[in-house]
Amino acid sequence: MNKFNFPDWVPQVKQNSKILVIGASGGIGKALVKLLLKGPKCVIGFHRSSSVITNDSADLEHDIIDLKHTLTCDKECHNLVDIFTKKANGIDCLVVLCGGIRNPNHWKKINEKDWNEDIKLNLNLPFFLARAAMEKMNNG
Repeated sequence: MNKFNFPDWVPQVKQNSKILVIGASGGIGKALVKLLLKGPKCVIGFHRSSSVITNDSADLEHDIIDLKHTLTCDKECHNLVDIFTKKANGIDCLVVLCGGIRNPNHWKKINEKDWNEDIKLNLNLPFFLARAAMEKMNNG
């Protein structure tokens, strides 16, 4: 496997932005969090299944909110966004990077259970997360 080559730029975010990254333990999520840590001071919430952040000096300049939280339904998505917004005192940005394929076979071989799980993970949960975050952004 090739090592990821980080670009020579960082995401352009406003200082003190409150950014929630869902799926931060995957490859793209880890890379995004590392890039955000090189930018202006901000609050970074990362939803994960394993550790993402190391104790680098860049981490000390940012407020890091570790959110290991199960997401299976609308209520859990709202709870996660609520937890982040309370700890961060608001939310400016939501990045949803969770997703996957349960059964990567030909479509003729995908059973109903796997199909429904894929739809939940790739469509329902991002929708519920976006809706919860937008409610907080609009009422902020």
